[in-house]
Amino acid sequence: AEGFGDETIIIIEKPFGYDYDSARKLNGELHDVFDERQLFRIDHYLAKEAVQNILVFRFANALFYPVWNSRYIDSIQINAQEDIGVEDRGSYFDGAGTMRDVVQNHLLQLLSLLTMEAPVSLDASEIQQQKLNVLRALEVEESHRGQYKGYRSEQGVEPDSTTETYVEMKLRIENFRWTGMPVYLRAGKLLGRKGTEIAVNFKPLPRLLFNRDGGLAPNRIVFKIQPSEGIIVDLASKVPGNSISIRNTNLVFCYKQSFDVEIPEAYQRLLLEAIKGDGTLFVSAEETELAWLKIAPFLDSGPLSLYDPGTVPPTRLDIQWVDFEQYGSVCP
Repeated sequence: AEGFGDETIIIIEKPFGYDYDSARKLNGELHDVFDERQLFRIDHYLAKEAVQNILVFRFANALFYPVWNSRYIDSIQINAQEDIGVEDRGSYFDGAGTMRDVVQNHLLQLLSLLTMEAPVSLDASEIQQQKLNVLRALEVEESHRGQYKGYRSEQGVEPDSTTETYVEMKLRIENFRWTGMPVYLRAGKLLGRKGTEIAVNFKPLPRLLFNRDGGLAPNRIVFKIQPSEGIIVDLASKVPGNSISIRNTNLVFCYKQSFDVEIPEAYQRLLLEAIKGDGTLFVSAEETELAWLKIAPFLDSGPLSLYDPGTVPPTRLDIQWVDFEQYGSVCP
């Protein structure tokens, strides 16, 4: 570190470490030379406009805050699907897998922003502290792995590789706001579509009035993170006419339709914030280590099921996954 002064900033791409022990060791080595304020651990999802808007949606709108808890919300699903395989990243990916490449960073960060308490201010330390509180309360109940057929023939992949290309998980957040509510994550490659979405599924209405037969679909909020950005609220509405007929309809916010501005690339925003010394969009040392610690028992662990390229493996969780493709034409 000779020649580096206090004005130096160090930007580190994810994944930070390979597991809890390596992340802790790396943090220790960095802290021997640099202050934490000089270290910027990148998770480019945090700089996406649709991800930043999660906090605005939650804490700038009085409409949603009172119902943002397990009393009204039945479950949360976070979905990250890719339609491509490992392509030219076989050597890297075979040493990482989906759990290290996507879950430990991107998906746990999305979950933290979606479920954390309101920070006292927008200072980086305040936001990071609230995300830490979520991670401390997080418990993984189930984790299942899959690998697409033909993966072992990809360039750079070991012929007997047991690296997962697909993961689905069930988690719980054991705090007063979220206890009793399941959270489901899934991510993988060659699943037939590209999309990262979050579904907040509300509890069904009582069997009264318009829902006496129990057929009324519960309300749902969908956050579209990529490739298109937007927020969709599913509502029940009356179909025009003399009879009472109800249809599921949407309230829609789309970035491209609402704002006639160019949305900057995530890395552009991250590099600018790092130069400014603002750590709000970056991950702290403690966050990184705690995220590794929570998934440690499930790294490289469990049976590996094979699935056909271009298909989503049948779920092994007690869940019916939201068909996110139905929202594909919304915010195209």
